[in-house]
Amino acid sequence: MNFFACVRTDAFGDDVVHCIDMSRGGLSFKTEYRFKVGSVLRIAVPYSPESREAPAIFVPARVVYTNEIPLQEIFRCGVAYLPNR
Repeated sequence: MNFFACVRTDAFGDDVVHCIDMSRGGLSFKTEYRFKVGSVLRIAVPYSPESREAPAIFVPARVVYTNEIPLQEIFRCGVAYLPNR
């Protein structure tokens, strides 16, 4: 897949990430940050890094796994969407 998302957290701010896959329940992406399993974040997908002023809808998600990809020095992170509160 070739699309981007914007992950928003208090710890890291806005992180534009490359998505690996997506389903109705969540998605996985590559990032330089190690997200803690169980942490809650907000994510906008799809997201256009070229048009940062374009409206983006952020939804809550919970981190379900984080795996290091040693040769690339990045992490693969999986999140599950949460119901809007």
